[in-house]
Amino acid sequence: MRTVAALLLVGLVAQEPSIPRLNSVGARDHVGEVATVCGHVISSACSLPLGGVIEFATNDRHRFELRIPLEDRPKFGKNPEDQFLNRMLCATGRIEKRDTLEEIAITDPKAIETRPDLPGLPPFFPDVHRPCDPDMTLPKVKKPVKPLYTQRAMAEHVAGTVVMQVVVEADGRVGGVRVVRSLHRDLDAAAIKATRAWQFEPGMFQGHPVPVVVTMEMMFSLRGK
Repeated sequence: MRTVAALLLVGLVAQEPSIPRLNSVGARDHVGEVATVCGHVISSACSLPLGGVIEFATNDRHRFELRIPLEDRPKFGKNPEDQFLNRMLCATGRIEKRDTLEEIAITDPKAIETRPDLPGLPPFFPDVHRPCDPDMTLPKVKKPVKPLYTQRAMAEHVAGTVVMQVVVEADGRVGGVRVVRSLHRDLDAAAIKATRAWQFEPGMFQGHPVPVVVTMEMMFSLRGK
């Protein structure tokens, strides 16, 4: 009888459905299901109260993200979001709907598989503070500067958003800047130039001004489009 029961158990296990493997666009059709979603990481950030956010590329206005809850970030090492920029990842978990996007909340590093397709980006000022650090007050904009739309980009009808990581220094000036989601060579350069002219009230950690990495987006749109 034990042998028969064991065989029946093996048969039941063999009949369990396999976890579907999806791209970041197909995930929208599997909300509520456990799946493995693979994609190219195009931006990352951390914030309160969401924690770490890792955004996958999609082919339209749809968005898909991996989210590392604040309480689980220490399991992933220092500044885990930066580890995955420009990498190809596969992540396994339950797909949930949040606002206008789908996401998987990742609580265990073993749920993320890094693929060798892209090498990723080097660490960006790893010793500065992050927006989701405890006791952190974010910088506040004092003087924004609009980027200039270049003639070539206008002639090519380029529109969209440049996403950058920016270090706001302890005196409120902009320090390091790098593009993490490119739009067009001219517009990337225009966005960086404008960003370097911004002025902030500095971020504060435990009451003291400190350098902090923030994510900035600059949008370029054509009139009448």
